[in-house]
Amino acid sequence: MKNNKIFFLIFILAVSLYAANSGDSEGLTNLNQAGASAKTTAVKAFQNWKWIFAFIPLGVAGGAAFTMNHYIEKKEEQNGGQSEPKASKYFKIVISSIIAIVVCFIIYGTFGSTFGGMGYWQTWDTLVIQTFKEFMGVTNGQ
Repeated sequence: MKNNKIFFLIFILAVSLYAANSGDSEGLTNLNQAGASAKTTAVKAFQNWKWIFAFIPLGVAGGAAFTMNHYIEKKEEQNGGQSEPKASKYFKIVISSIIAIVVCFIIYGTFGSTFGGMGYWQTWDTLVIQTFKEFMGVTNGQ
C-alpha cells in the first residue's frame, strides 16, 4: 500500500515538472480548457435531465400512498375487519400523498436556497412547474 502512495507521488511530481518546464505551457492551457469543457458538459447534462426532478415528488407521493394503504389494510387485518369508514381511509391516503409532496417541496427549497441562491417557490417553479408546463405545451404567455 505504501508503494502505491510513493508511485502516485512520483507520478504527480513528474507531471507537474513536465508542465512547468514546457516552454509554451501548452499542457496547462489544454488542462484548463478540459476543465472548462467538463464544467459545461456537467451543466448541460443537469439541464437536460432536470425533468427527472419534476417526477420525484409524484413518485414519493405514490410511495407514501401505497405505504399508507398497506398500513391501513394490515391494521384492519389485525383488528378483524374494517374499523373505520372508507372515506376516512381514503382521506388518510390522500393526506399522506400531500404531505410527501410538501416534504419534497421543503427538500427542493432547502437545496435551492443553499446551493442556488433561490427561494423555495423559485426552486419549485424551476424544477417542477416549468417542466410540467413544457410537457403540457403551455407557454408563459398563455
